[in-house]
Amino acid sequence: MELNPASNRFKLIQSHYLRPTKMKFMFTRFALFSVFVLFLVGCGTIKPKAPEVIVQPVTPIQQPPSRLSIPIEISLTPYFKLAEKEAPLKLADSKQQCEGTSVDYRFERDPLSFSGKGSKLHIGIDGKYALKVNYCPKCTGVFYDNGSCVIPRLYASCGEGESMRRIQIAYETSFDISSNYKLISKTELKKITPVDPCEITFLKYDATKHVIDEVEVELKKMAKEVDKLIQSTDIKKEITAAWNALTAPIVIPNYGFVYVNPTSIGIDKLELKGSNLHFNLGLEAYPSAQLQPKQEYTPKTLPNLSKIDTETEGFTLYFDIFGTYDSLSNLLTKTLKGKEFEIKRNQIILDDIRVFGAKGNKLTIQAKFSGKKSGILYLEGTPVFNAEKQEISFPDLQYNLETKNALLKSAKWLLNDRITNSIRSMAKYTIKPYLEQAAKQVEKEMNRSIDESISTYGNVKSIDVEQIFPTENELQIRTKISGKLGVKIK
Repeated sequence: MELNPASNRFKLIQSHYLRPTKMKFMFTRFALFSVFVLFLVGCGTIKPKAPEVIVQPVTPIQQPPSRLSIPIEISLTPYFKLAEKEAPLKLADSKQQCEGTSVDYRFERDPLSFSGKGSKLHIGIDGKYALKVNYCPKCTGVFYDNGSCVIPRLYASCGEGESMRRIQIAYETSFDISSNYKLISKTELKKITPVDPCEITFLKYDATKHVIDEVEVELKKMAKEVDKLIQSTDIKKEITAAWNALTAPIVIPNYGFVYVNPTSIGIDKLELKGSNLHFNLGLEAYPSAQLQPKQEYTPKTLPNLSKIDTETEGFTLYFDIFGTYDSLSNLLTKTLKGKEFEIKRNQIILDDIRVFGAKGNKLTIQAKFSGKKSGILYLEGTPVFNAEKQEISFPDLQYNLETKNALLKSAKWLLNDRITNSIRSMAKYTIKPYLEQAAKQVEKEMNRSIDESISTYGNVKSIDVEQIFPTENELQIRTKISGKLGVKIK
């Protein structure tokens, strides 16, 4: 029988024999699609919705003022040289009269010597003098308007035609500093001691006393000139240099930038040692540190001196370190990157860690991972500092709600407590080595030359973390640092 393709019989046979084949093909496609979907579900990425960052307003911890007592040493040699230059090298005078004793004297000095002790500056002068004396017992004005001696005058001398007679002179100067950094002084002539007296025996005349009386007048004038010279000079330039050195940011390599932030300044315990002036520079400050430098630094104007207690030797600073979350993310990534753990024969590898603010005092940790599964996990926790271990950790760290929901749908095994426990145990940062190294770097920067005339010296005794506090954009770490710091000014 011949079948016509157009006939109904052919169509019936075609439908009967071919329909199972089409259905089988459609079933095969559905099966492959299902396997593909299961493959995607089994090996796909986990990407829960990123948490919304809602940083609630918080009251920052108040930083108590830090007080520093910094010993300052200033060489007074430049001022001594100026005093030496200004003080007269020679004194001379002549007092002539017809009747009685007439005197001509010369006084010459050696270089001034300076020696400080306590609050007093001692100025020593070795000098020498020569004296000419003439004596007339009685004058008459008969022949001369100025009078004339009725008998020949008697003449004598000391230090003329022979070595000049020696004399020692001593001054004492008391020092203080005014609120506008000028030196305040009071110089007094303490003694004049003739080493080689000049006595004219035949006249029964003590010429030494006459010289002392005459020279004393001029030496007292010189004492006033010394005070005038000292008081016209201030040490503001030197103190400003020290102030600028303390207010400028201090670069601590690999750690950041330290800002002492002094607000007031005082001076006490003024003391002279040899040619150096010593005193304690008291500062009230609010020091801080930044992992990144401030955009601009403007030198602070030196304030007038105020009364600041400098009884405590050295310094104890409440020192705030502000760590940006990007910086903390880098630190945690260095600690956690590449860490592996296994849950139910499924391996997870942490690849990258990011820290950012969340709600209130909690921080969010974003953990990118790969392995059996890949994707992102979001965990929330409150940073806590362990003072004994010097360690920052997140003891309440756990998945946030969005992450839990995503894991329930695709990878329940990741909800195992071992995951959060593992991340929680690894999400720790031991800050003690960091602080020890920071202390070494700080101490290194303390011992340096600012310029040709100014240098600082000191040491760090201890540095400890007091507490931590998350703010909107950064983590504030309160530390306490103790040590000594001094400044030398040539």
